[in-house]
Amino acid sequence: MNKLFSVVVVLLCLLTVAPALAAEVNLVNSRDWTDVYSVMLHSALEGKKSYFVNSESLVAIARTIPQRDSITVYESDNPFIPNLAAQLASSGYTIADTIESDDFNIDLARPGADVVVLSEDSSRLSLPAAAYAKQTGSWVFIVNEDRLAAIADQLPQAGTVLAIGNFRRDYLEQLRSSFDKWVNNNNIYEDSRELALLFPEHRSTVILTDGKAIEAEYFNTKNPVVLSGSNKLVDATYDFLKENGIASVIVVGNSLATVGEQIRARSNKTISVFVKFGQSDAQGLGRIYALTLFPLPKEEIGLTVDRAVYDPSKQQLIAYFRNTGNTGLYELSTLSVKDQGEEIATAADEESVFLGAGEVLPVVYEATIDTTALTNATVEFFTSYGIAPNTLDEFLTMRNRFGPPFALPLEVAEVESGGVSLDLGSVIYYKGLNRIAVTLTNTGEKTAYFRVSINRLIVNGLEEDLVKAGSVAAGETTTVYLPVKLDDIDLQENKEFKVTLVYGASEDALFQSQRQAVPFTYEEAGLLSRLKSPAALAVIGGLVILVILVAFFRRRKSN
Repeated sequence: MNKLFSVVVVLLCLLTVAPALAAEVNLVNSRDWTDVYSVMLHSALEGKKSYFVNSESLVAIARTIPQRDSITVYESDNPFIPNLAAQLASSGYTIADTIESDDFNIDLARPGADVVVLSEDSSRLSLPAAAYAKQTGSWVFIVNEDRLAAIADQLPQAGTVLAIGNFRRDYLEQLRSSFDKWVNNNNIYEDSRELALLFPEHRSTVILTDGKAIEAEYFNTKNPVVLSGSNKLVDATYDFLKENGIASVIVVGNSLATVGEQIRARSNKTISVFVKFGQSDAQGLGRIYALTLFPLPKEEIGLTVDRAVYDPSKQQLIAYFRNTGNTGLYELSTLSVKDQGEEIATAADEESVFLGAGEVLPVVYEATIDTTALTNATVEFFTSYGIAPNTLDEFLTMRNRFGPPFALPLEVAEVESGGVSLDLGSVIYYKGLNRIAVTLTNTGEKTAYFRVSINRLIVNGLEEDLVKAGSVAAGETTTVYLPVKLDDIDLQENKEFKVTLVYGASEDALFQSQRQAVPFTYEEAGLLSRLKSPAALAVIGGLVILVILVAFFRRRKSN
């Protein structure tokens, strides 16, 4: 990588020398990223330096904050280091003040100022919003359930309100009327690019980030911040750079060095790339430390391919994808089968494929390969993946490689079903029960273990993936219930159930799969529907008649 960047890689912030005079700085002590973010933004708007604690140790503070500085400690009700101010004072630091809060995002808001508002679910967008807010003197509200009411009360008194990204429908019901402008493209990358174009003046430099962590650069810069994948340059992002005359790009952290190299290569080195990956010590002695980062909430995603098997009898190539992360993801692949370096077959996904957390999913590709002449065949995977089908921002790569393809030897074997066969029956949403019922029938000879998922279901205005596992004995039918609450608007917006069914002869061998799009249907289940059934109506009618007869005879007896 040093060779690749020998001309253009520049260290930023390594020449920063602590001023000779004492400075007033802010230090936030909280485990909540919104507190850290809010104090960093507040400090930037006040023209002060700010730092944060990201561990239970004081070592990082001693390395980066000179003892001559006067520190104001911002401490939440969930700190990393309890009684931080007292510990710093005993270590020789001057403590100017300690400010406590259970929600700095609300308590540090600037009354009457312009506002940027985004959902806590869109945490990555908070970094582009920070740079924009600094340049426009705006405050950034980060909406979640706890602070929704407080933010809804403050927005009507704010200046211009700019919303960015997706919001849950119940959030929008309280906030939408206060939006003066809403940047929402159902794509966080496009949202960040549009926000960059809203900067008060055109900039020839942008900062590129994968949005995984808070770092001081995003709050102190005069340049727009644009989101990118960590090892994949999204085409639309590169087009944005070229079309808007961007002459230089700053990437924060060496994790994006691969993206920087992709920019240099595609632009034929006409776009300069600078890498910020270090910070100087507090004493100005020339020591270099890693950047201080505070992680943003982000799902841990990972993908690999365990095997690539070609079945000559079916003329099918089966790739066994495995989700190694803790959340669902989507993959989209193009395959190239090569023998001694010569391409002999190709295949590709027609649309992105969903994998649940920890799931092994066999994906079947039609291919014609003459196996009699194979000598040393391999399969190269050009695979993009991400947490949503329109944000496939990662490349699948080999270990210690920075780009595709991911390669595996091609196995040739007949893939047996193992006596397991599973049929998908009805899929119905029961409104009164807040459940989706999926009916499965085992038409095979053995117990079938399965995982059923419903993908991209619109819930409260946002897309969600539902997953449920189970088993069904041979010859039997079972109904699987996936809990979800859909409101009346969701019932209108959902047009189909996108169902993925993976199954096999054991829980560790779910090697068969099928995908179907089933028309969306729902029923009014629960007490009301039961009362409407013929049997229930007959019972109710009988009870009514009985009550009338009892009342009649009581009245007659009293007379």
